[in-house]
Amino acid sequence: MQSLYVDEFPLPSEAKKGVVYYMDVIKTGFMLCPCGCGAHIGFGPAWTVASKEPFTLDGSIQVDGGCRSHFIITKGVANFV
Repeated sequence: MQSLYVDEFPLPSEAKKGVVYYMDVIKTGFMLCPCGCGAHIGFGPAWTVASKEPFTLDGSIQVDGGCRSHFIITKGVANFV
């Protein structure tokens, strides 16, 4: 996954698959679900960026609805749990 540090998030319809958008100032991120279902996933300051390049996030992300994916992003790769 590619990481982009942004000042504002793109509109969901403009988000690209495989990109994590992250606002460092407010410690918040956004991406499309890496399973390919197209769900919009946001994460906040409870998740810590352990490495900016390649992007690594401390803590897993679990999608509550739809595909119900559960994954960890390590070194730019979404590893499903």
